[in-house]
Amino acid sequence: MHVRIQTWAPYSTQICINGREWLRRQLQQDGFAFERSNHKILRVSDFDTTARLAEKFKHAEWSTVLIRQVAAVNPLLAGIAAARVDGYWFGTDQAELATDILFKSRADFNSIHLELVNAAITGFGATDLR
Repeated sequence: MHVRIQTWAPYSTQICINGREWLRRQLQQDGFAFERSNHKILRVSDFDTTARLAEKFKHAEWSTVLIRQVAAVNPLLAGIAAARVDGYWFGTDQAELATDILFKSRADFNSIHLELVNAAITGFGATDLR
């Protein structure tokens, strides 16, 4: 996660959150074994617990989390509140969704790998990227 505040009024704040990094930290904090490569989690010791942790991310009280981050970076927040400005409004500027697929074995993945690559190359082009 990183937080960036605009240095001119109205002091907008941009907050970026990486869900996979959040999950990695939760697994580490709870003492579960896992293997990762960059931002990918390759293997977990307890899949059911990992799925429950991922579900917690989706149902977090995001307004509470986000306003805590805003308060940490905006020294004028108390003054803004005193001026009776109705606080922060949250919106999404950009969002990315990753659909992770779990294979039980490398052999299972290898059995469809070429088909996946072919579908990606023939099904998508540069105009599909935004």
